[in-house]
Amino acid sequence: MKHPRPHFLFFLAAAAVLLLTTGALADTAAKIAADYQKQAAKALERVNETLEKATVPLIADLVKAGDGAGAEALREQLKSKLAGEPVLKPQEAAAVLFLSYDAARLKALEPVQKAAISRIDAMLGSSEGRKLDVVTELAKVREEIELSRSAGSATQLPEVWTYHVTEKPDGSVGVVYGEMHFKPDGTVIMLDRGKDKTPKPGQWKSNKKGDKITIKMDYLKGDEGVWQMEVKGSTATMDCPGVSRRYMRIKAPQA
Repeated sequence: MKHPRPHFLFFLAAAAVLLLTTGALADTAAKIAADYQKQAAKALERVNETLEKATVPLIADLVKAGDGAGAEALREQLKSKLAGEPVLKPQEAAAVLFLSYDAARLKALEPVQKAAISRIDAMLGSSEGRKLDVVTELAKVREEIELSRSAGSATQLPEVWTYHVTEKPDGSVGVVYGEMHFKPDGTVIMLDRGKDKTPKPGQWKSNKKGDKITIKMDYLKGDEGVWQMEVKGSTATMDCPGVSRRYMRIKAPQA
């Protein structure tokens, strides 16, 4: 049996290197940008569909209540969210839902963004990365990808909610017993209006739909410190083990 000659093995190795090099050089900034846009749109299909299905009933509720202006405003805000545009002051009925969508959107885009950035880094590390025009174009694509991390995610969560002990059949609530201050970073501060007015910190997280929030208060141990909040538009209920249900309302901003 004849063994391959050394010069033939060298030829195969050189051909393999040439093939790999040619593949790397075939990539361009324009191709990376186009692929990213296509893959990002596909990655967001299910997330956007979920947002639309959850928001349309809220719009319908506003129509039923005779709030045509509010319904139209929320419809436009939904269009903005689906287009990846920020909604700085969302309708109260959809504020928590939009925040939950922002988190889901970022998670869906993460693998697509990492793949595109990896391709950019590969080009920068190749011979093409020594060409000024190529580097300039790659920088523009990288900037667009970085901007898309935050595009559409500027949703302002209604930070302050008041909590009450009673709620009447007509939806009105009794005196304010305290406030819950929800922060976009996942922390929460409770300000009780009782004897102990010391601010009490904790953490909060929302489900994907944005209508159920789990709160963990640091000053309470075990299950006693885990509270469940169910959001229905601009109202909510908060169940706290050991005490009665609390009825929540978004606090109107002070003039």
